[in-house]
Amino acid sequence: MAKSITPDQLESILTSVLAKAIPEVLCRELDKFESCLDKLQEKFETKMDKVYGELYVVNDRIYKLAADMKSLTDEAEQHAVLPGASVTNAVTTTPDPVQLLMAVETEKSERMTRKHNVIIFGLPQVHHKADDETFLDFCENHLTLKPKPRSCVRIGRANDGPRKLKVTFDDDSAVDDLLSSSQLLRQFSEF
Repeated sequence: MAKSITPDQLESILTSVLAKAIPEVLCRELDKFESCLDKLQEKFETKMDKVYGELYVVNDRIYKLAADMKSLTDEAEQHAVLPGASVTNAVTTTPDPVQLLMAVETEKSERMTRKHNVIIFGLPQVHHKADDETFLDFCENHLTLKPKPRSCVRIGRANDGPRKLKVTFDDDSAVDDLLSSSQLLRQFSEF
């Protein structure tokens, strides 16, 4: 015959079971979390080692270029045509590290700006309609997304087909979304 359990007895049994089980579950989850953190830290350290290695190579190249430029300047001064003539300042100055860093930062900035651009081939130019409207109509009719471009500009020459369309977005997530739809763009043949 079955023995009945009172609510107080059931609560007591559940409390004792959970008191034993919860710490074990928490410990296992904490171990998994710690393992995850360790893997992330290893990946981060690996990437940082790579960055430091690349910085070392860049610094080494800068110093070699400065040394090469100095030796070329010295050689040019030795072979001056007129006695007492010297090479102009533009040749004798070694590259300033600040100028080099500014050039690197400028290039980085330009790359970030280019990441916001997409070049579209084959989208016909519709007369009496702005390119951004043409692009938005195409996206609305043929794609599953409706991006908001900052600007649309035709570039290049119209050789055998329509000129390329450079579309600029405010952020690169819109670019990624558009590129993920590139299969639909390639299948498109007529506007």
